[in-house]
Amino acid sequence: MLRSTLAAFALALPVAPTALQAPAPQSDAPPAAEPDRFSADAEAEQARRDAALEQELAGAELPAWAGRYYYGDGTGVNVSLALAPRAGFSFRWNGCTGLYDRNYGPLRDEAGVLHLAPTFPNDRKGFRGTATELRPVRWGARRYLVEESRLGEFVNEVNGGQEPRKGAWGSTLLGHDDWKLAAEGAPELPKTWRARLLAEPLTVAIDAVVQQPDPNPDDSWQGRVDLELGAGAEAGLWVGMRLYAEGGDRAYVTEVSAGSARAEITTLWKDDAAPSAGQSLRSRR
Repeated sequence: MLRSTLAAFALALPVAPTALQAPAPQSDAPPAAEPDRFSADAEAEQARRDAALEQELAGAELPAWAGRYYYGDGTGVNVSLALAPRAGFSFRWNGCTGLYDRNYGPLRDEAGVLHLAPTFPNDRKGFRGTATELRPVRWGARRYLVEESRLGEFVNEVNGGQEPRKGAWGSTLLGHDDWKLAAEGAPELPKTWRARLLAEPLTVAIDAVVQQPDPNPDDSWQGRVDLELGAGAEAGLWVGMRLYAEGGDRAYVTEVSAGSARAEITTLWKDDAAPSAGQSLRSRR
């Protein structure tokens, strides 16, 4: 095995150029610049697409997911998304100082998930970027678009009482003004995730606490806090479930057996006291 690996390495070594093997020419051209999403041309193109969306959304026989959606906090995060089958999608992220990001492009509906194809690079860092795989979820008269990779977090928001929200602000795309509509019954999630919705708020006893060493004494956080819990899958716990300590800190379940589980807190401020054995975690803050 070692000899074959060394042989492959030797074959991959560069060969000095000869008269019959000239070195590859080097280009002096600068790398291609990223298309300017904040240019006048991009603004005009988005306005054109917005007009096409407006026209299509005013028509009849549209799928239930077509429309305008919003999530945000009213300050640095104000994300709006409009989408329809033919006109595609138009995305904006506005914040305290104006427009932070824009994108637009076509979409396709495949097996109950909307796949967006952004025109500009979709770098989801800081106050920028959009989800590109969105699952339409009905909840009574409300229409949500849940990022496919965030279905578990949406379940946590429901179990934690953040959804159905009582105002426009929230962390999941919700149809424009749908927060004013009734959310009756349970959200229409895929079966696996719907089974993780709690019928009643949950309280779980902490059996043991292990404070891990602080890897960075100069930052604002303590080291990870590991918790051993006195309930497990039989009580409705699942890996990724979010629970709250008595001080409001978030704990996420990392391991589950039938009658026990483990959870961890990774965002405990240095001045906060860690939970202790005998205290509880709750599904609602």
